[in-house]
Amino acid sequence: MEKPIYMRGIYAIGIIFAIMAIIYCSGCLETTYGIENIKLLQDSKGEYWLLWEMSTDEPVTYTIWMSKSQDGINWSDPKLFASYHSSNPSMIEDSSGTYRIVWAYEIGNGSIDGIWMAYSKDGINWNNVKIINNSECINEDMIVNGLGGTIEGLKIFEESNSTSLRVFWAKSSGDGNYTVSYIQSQNGMNWSLPKRATSDDMQDYRKMENCMVPEKPVFPIYDVVQNQEGKCMRVDGDNLEIFVTYSEDGINWGNISHILTASKAYEKEPLIKI
Repeated sequence: MEKPIYMRGIYAIGIIFAIMAIIYCSGCLETTYGIENIKLLQDSKGEYWLLWEMSTDEPVTYTIWMSKSQDGINWSDPKLFASYHSSNPSMIEDSSGTYRIVWAYEIGNGSIDGIWMAYSKDGINWNNVKIINNSECINEDMIVNGLGGTIEGLKIFEESNSTSLRVFWAKSSGDGNYTVSYIQSQNGMNWSLPKRATSDDMQDYRKMENCMVPEKPVFPIYDVVQNQEGKCMRVDGDNLEIFVTYSEDGINWGNISHILTASKAYEKEPLIKI
């Protein structure tokens, strides 16, 4: 059945506007921002630390941001921690009271330049050191040299019943499976060559607090911790917004509350310079 004349006219006008929009916006790209890899820590003094990765698609950048809170409700203005292709942050306060943050740094072409660590006694003044280079070979039964492409699940922790530090990361094999590797240090300065993690090594890597999240993905955008009051805290990101949810038992979660809006001001001076 032939469309009425007035319908054909509407379609024609719509096509004309579509063509005009394409011509007018030719070559225009809108930069979009997104939050990834949120990490939450409560230190021995009860202060909360929030780290997250901010990504843009045009131009492609990855930066790490930080905010702090005394009560988990009121948060400081976000500060740029590490700029330009810095991703996958992880943070601990070790048994000596030293804050340690690790992250991956890319050289700009999709290849990992290295894993870096920043450390501080006061949380204000930071020193940083590259703890593994891309050129360092993975020893023992591992065939792949260096870190290769994108890594995920970067995590630093202090071993159970020990002051030894370990840094783990996972790398995709391209078929949906991941190879997990780690490096180890007794003092936080001198690190072993990378090793492939065994099932025993993975016990601490997989360790969670007594807070359960149904259908938890392998590498979530959110983080879940148990605070000093025994409550479970979950932080989530959506576009540029970060939210928090609490649970008494780690199973049943309360209402979601907005805690801060992430910044897009990339011109700020980072706390860490590489």
